[in-house]
Amino acid sequence: MNKLPSGLVPVLGNQLLLARDAAYPTAQRFKVRQHSVDAVAEVVASLQPPAGQWVTGVPPAIGSALELFAGYVMLDAWIANQDRHHENWAALRDDEMRLAPTYDHGAGLARNLTDEERRERLTTRDKNRIVAAFAERARSAFYATPTDSRPLGTLDAFKAFGRITPTGAAAWLDHLSKVNFDDVWAILEGP
Repeated sequence: MNKLPSGLVPVLGNQLLLARDAAYPTAQRFKVRQHSVDAVAEVVASLQPPAGQWVTGVPPAIGSALELFAGYVMLDAWIANQDRHHENWAALRDDEMRLAPTYDHGAGLARNLTDEERRERLTTRDKNRIVAAFAERARSAFYATPTDSRPLGTLDAFKAFGRITPTGAAAWLDHLSKVNFDDVWAILEGP
């Protein structure tokens, strides 16, 4: 998160969670069981939504930072982004604390696969190798509870946030249903 307008100070998710829980392990980046859906939802719900210049095209039913954050988690599920750890979401502070726009999606869209493997997954008949199977195995960095041994899948993370903010989740699902997949392919095949 660089090139912020003057006067805005980023406050990373791990710092926000530390303010909520003095024992939160801020130095540990991955496999942080305390990075639970409930803990993150509580912190995000206390924030204001991002400023207007960063929320264009948002469904009209989305009004809170938590409803907007559910959209970030839906995007993660859609692109199989497995990197929404506690330093990959934040607030921006000036005279108030606002949820930062979503950032760092570099672990999405099967970035670790070769182009050859991506092509094979698009054409295979092996149900364990198809894109849907790959996406279903994608893990988020969110835990259902701090006692769980594995993080939630990206779709399960969205469902968990959806249980906390059903209006936000429904608005994002409706928004996603209107995506024109020809436009998506044009973007993916572009320069």
